Amino acid sequence: MIDYGPFWHTVESSGESWYSLSRKHLVNNNTLSRLRNNQPLNTSTIDRLCTLFCCDVSGIMRYRRD
Repeated sequence: MIDYGPFWHTVESSGESWYSLSRKHLVNNNTLSRLRNNQPLNTSTIDRLCTLFCCDVSGIMRYRRD
C-alpha cells in the first residue's frame, strides 16, 4: 500500500498549510483529499509535489506492506 504520510510531514516542516497549497501553489483540493485518504495519484502529480517541496519521492510517499 502506498502511504502519503511523509507528505504531511514535509508540508508541516515547510510551514505550508492545506490553504496555502490550494491557494498559493494551486494544488487542487481533490489532490489534497486523495493524499489525505491514501488514494492513488498519477506520477505527474507526484513529480509536481517533489518539485514544489524540493524533495525526493520519499518526502511524498512510502510503500507499506499490508
